[in-house]
Amino acid sequence: MRRRWRAGRRGHPERPADLRVVLVSARGPVSPSPPGGVLHAWRVDGSLPAAAVEATVLSDEDCAPDAAGVSRCLNRILMPSGQTLTVRHPHDMSTVPCLAPGEKVRVVGGSET
Repeated sequence: MRRRWRAGRRGHPERPADLRVVLVSARGPVSPSPPGGVLHAWRVDGSLPAAAVEATVLSDEDCAPDAAGVSRCLNRILMPSGQTLTVRHPHDMSTVPCLAPGEKVRVVGGSET
């Protein structure tokens, strides 16, 4: 199902229709997130979940794009355990919105690659 969103502040979705999925790799960097697909990120700090969990985005920082237009935003995500997972989310803000503080997401731990 393709996700519809209306851009708000800095490309944040205002009312996501459903939870976006963030696939977090233990190591980075990873390829930028594709439009309408699973979001890619790599772990900076914290523990990856053993199974998919619903979590809450706490912050969206350091979003300046590189020469190719790709941002590598720094996000802190509050896990159900109460711990914080910090990730880098590479994406083109013109096609993939930033993770928004307060947004609920489904976090999936990726491989060690």
